[in-house]
Amino acid sequence: MLARADERVRQGKCPFWIEPVASFDGNQALAYRWLFGAEAGGRFIVGSENGVLGYGAGGGGRVLLGYGLNERNALFVGLEGGGGARFTNVPIGERASIPDFLAIVAMPVIGRRTISLSGFIEAELGVMAYFNQVEGIVEPGLRAGIGVGGSYLRLKRGLLPRFTFGILLDHAPGWNDGVTITQLSAGLRAGFDLSR
Repeated sequence: MLARADERVRQGKCPFWIEPVASFDGNQALAYRWLFGAEAGGRFIVGSENGVLGYGAGGGGRVLLGYGLNERNALFVGLEGGGGARFTNVPIGERASIPDFLAIVAMPVIGRRTISLSGFIEAELGVMAYFNQVEGIVEPGLRAGIGVGGSYLRLKRGLLPRFTFGILLDHAPGWNDGVTITQLSAGLRAGFDLSR
């Protein structure tokens, strides 16, 4: 088939011919490139603050800066901000109390591995700060998370859209007699990667 196609090109019967470029690393891949990313989404939250269990929902966004280490692996550093509302007591048939409004700022390091043509898995680890508006508490802590997602075909101007389902665990151990906080959240994020 290649010989026949080459013959037709040389006879002028093909509308175009693409010459191979040795430095071309692919259009959909992230390999050997500096990367900028952004993503946002919502999540369901279950958490414990000083032993008091609560649940709610929230959302947030983050920006990422990274590098494609090879054809399958990329490493990112992120800066994230988000918030939510968490109820600690919802009596059935009665008026619910005002929820706790909380905010989280995090700086995770994220490793991403491509597992198929468009699928990937992620793992992240980093630091976070938790703020409970009702209690006026700011607590530093740690974050760990995993995610699985997929990407679409690259759009014009270098955008590579993607989506991720992620599970995050935030934990503030209560340093300096502070509040001990453990929070598990799960949700969907949509975003993009931008590279040359």
